[in-house]
Amino acid sequence: MRITYSIADQDWLAAKSIGIYNISLGLGRALAQHPALERLTCLVNSTLPADMLSSARTETRIVDVPLRGRWGRIAWDQAGCYRAARRSGNPWLFLPKGFGSFVQRCPVKLAVYLHDIIILIYPERYPGVVSRAHYRYFDLTCRQTLRHADLVFTNTEFSRREILRWARERKIRCPPVVVAGYGFEPRLSPRPRRDQILVMVRDVPHKRTDLAVAWTERWRTESGYEGRILCAGPLPEGLALPRDPAWVSAGKVPPKQMIELMAESRAVVHFTEYEGFGMPPVEAVLAGTPPVYSQIPVAQEVMGETGCPFSNEDYGSFSAAMNRALVAAPDEVQSWADALEQRHNWPQVANRVMDALRSFPAN
Repeated sequence: MRITYSIADQDWLAAKSIGIYNISLGLGRALAQHPALERLTCLVNSTLPADMLSSARTETRIVDVPLRGRWGRIAWDQAGCYRAARRSGNPWLFLPKGFGSFVQRCPVKLAVYLHDIIILIYPERYPGVVSRAHYRYFDLTCRQTLRHADLVFTNTEFSRREILRWARERKIRCPPVVVAGYGFEPRLSPRPRRDQILVMVRDVPHKRTDLAVAWTERWRTESGYEGRILCAGPLPEGLALPRDPAWVSAGKVPPKQMIELMAESRAVVHFTEYEGFGMPPVEAVLAGTPPVYSQIPVAQEVMGETGCPFSNEDYGSFSAAMNRALVAAPDEVQSWADALEQRHNWPQVANRVMDALRSFPAN
């Protein structure tokens, strides 16, 4: 199997989704180690880790065009990436960010990893947040990608149903959609805990940072918790943290440091209204820390019976989940980690991807 793998459009500093950034790198590394791989041509940029070249069957080509502002990214998405795929000589182009060109067909077989369709349902759920031009661009890109792709991969059965529903409502003949899943980095060794709660925040409305701050502060006051509340991620415009020295903002945190913060905390809090997968609760468990997370539809599929879920509609369930997390025994968290590690790991993801690519008709 010979694949061109494009992550030249990935830049951690500009990334709107750290999850997509993480899986783009993680899946590339996993495919590079797969025994069925003949050649993997990685289209990367100069901001990405140098260790992407991790196999004798892997070559990297540095392309910085997508980093040159909005127009550089558009030029790469609509034309440059396909030209590079043609020059590579590989029969497959794999786009882990999920979107191809809407002005031309791919000159080779096209596989995409579509993580979710959240931006495409923003107008109905969060009107006015996404500009009409921005929405139109992604709507057109998604339509044409589904029309032209040979295979679509996604993360969960929930996302698979959402993609098929969206395509069906627009009368788009969708290619096969394969649930590949997500993988995660190896567990961290145990480390000393700080007396802090790590709260994941984001500057997008579906993450419900407003509710995360309000409910965590209410719980802190009612419970008498005296430790630090550390917020990781960019805060929404106009939302201020409580004026108490217990609250600290770390801003946008690099992936490796984020896992270390999780491992050093007593609990990780993750609010959300919509996810294709929802990585932070899994990452928290694998870091040895109980997650307190929104029990949205996809969470049951991803988390099973692990962690401390709560309802976004019920503060009492959140308070109970927080109290439950702080008394969770290390052995219990270890058992959660064992279960999640078996369910979500890179070798399984790479096997599913390679099996689907190899079973695709030659013509």
